[in-house]
Amino acid sequence: MKAAVIGTGMMGPRIAMTLTLAGVETVILGRTAARAEAGLVAARRQLALLAANDLVTPQQVAFSPANLRASASLEAEVADADLVVASGPEN
Repeated sequence: MKAAVIGTGMMGPRIAMTLTLAGVETVILGRTAARAEAGLVAARRQLALLAANDLVTPQQVAFSPANLRASASLEAEVADADLVVASGPEN
């Protein structure tokens, strides 16, 4: 299964991280490559916090970073996604 999470604020990176913890290949989508990368950093930071407190298994820690990526290509990424989560601002 593949998921796309639109939004790099408070919710998007955590939703993306949660999806990868469940075994879902996930991409975080931002308006720009820099914002998408910032969302990826935030998700990985949250994963590290969970791992430091023994709240995730070693298998989840190994799977998640390898299956979580960032992109600014909305159309291309959602085209083959099985699940799309919108957590971006409404403009």
